[in-house]
Amino acid sequence: MPYNPDIAHMVFLRGFIEKIGRGTILIADACRKAGLKAPSWEIGDQTVKLTFYRDGKFGGDIEGDIKGADAVDSEGAIKGVIEGAIKGSTKGVKEKLALVLRAITRDEGKRVPEYMTITGLSESSIERYLQQLRTGRLIEFKGEATNTGGYYLTKKAKVKLK
Repeated sequence: MPYNPDIAHMVFLRGFIEKIGRGTILIADACRKAGLKAPSWEIGDQTVKLTFYRDGKFGGDIEGDIKGADAVDSEGAIKGVIEGAIKGSTKGVKEKLALVLRAITRDEGKRVPEYMTITGLSESSIERYLQQLRTGRLIEFKGEATNTGGYYLTKKAKVKLK
């Protein structure tokens, strides 16, 4: 049941929705067709939270399959390391991860604001991709605090990229 039936009816008349509740069915069907677990909804007093689940996982072993890695071609090596360490991501996410990893490879020791400038990505995107690279054991944060530390390639990542 919509929180405001008058607004829901007006949105229906304008053609922005088919009928109340149809979107939830379409979302669940799309997840099932993609082989994913059905999403879950949490309804609060003023919020609605929709959680999607995926079958892939981050943090695969960096020693795993390094498809496309080429010792001569650093771009191929970066993409190969991403492929081997972070499985289950879309092509677009892997491209962004490669962009961030490339920035760190070229200029280690920087923090989020500097990598935002280098890559052109938003703060939330950079933080998400840095966390994924950390989980995949490709980078690490060195330093005592956020203000004095920076991101560096791990030893394993350096070996794979050379």
